[in-house]
Amino acid sequence: MAIAEFILARVAEEEEVAHALLDDGPMGSEWDSPPAADHVAWWNPWRVQSACLARRLIVRAHGDTGPQVVRTPGALPELVPATCETCREADGQPATWPCYTLKVLASEWADHPDYRHEWRPRRARRPVRSAGGHAIAETPRPPDQRGA
Repeated sequence: MAIAEFILARVAEEEEVAHALLDDGPMGSEWDSPPAADHVAWWNPWRVQSACLARRLIVRAHGDTGPQVVRTPGALPELVPATCETCREADGQPATWPCYTLKVLASEWADHPDYRHEWRPRRARRPVRSAGGHAIAETPRPPDQRGA
């Protein structure tokens, strides 16, 4: 299962629960106490539905371009890995797919049995250069985003 399929499956599960609550009608008086009412207001089925739609749109915006062949004059063609349709690295090159954004989104369900360890979001590291241009350390940085 790819990360996008994993996220969309979890979203569908949440939508199913929200639909069921909407179909059951109003909740009973046991939900009227102040702490429970605040919780129910936050997890209102309509709010869950909106969050599910937002997640679907994020997944769609960060689609997999698939592997590509790069041809450089005077060199053999090179197969490059799949990239994200939206994310870019600091140098402007497309970010490898699955991108940081999808990994962060999937981390919401890190306790799910289908979640894969390799999906853990890790920030890319880039060298910090001294005044003389020598790499002296590495610092984390988030991927650049275009249109996200």
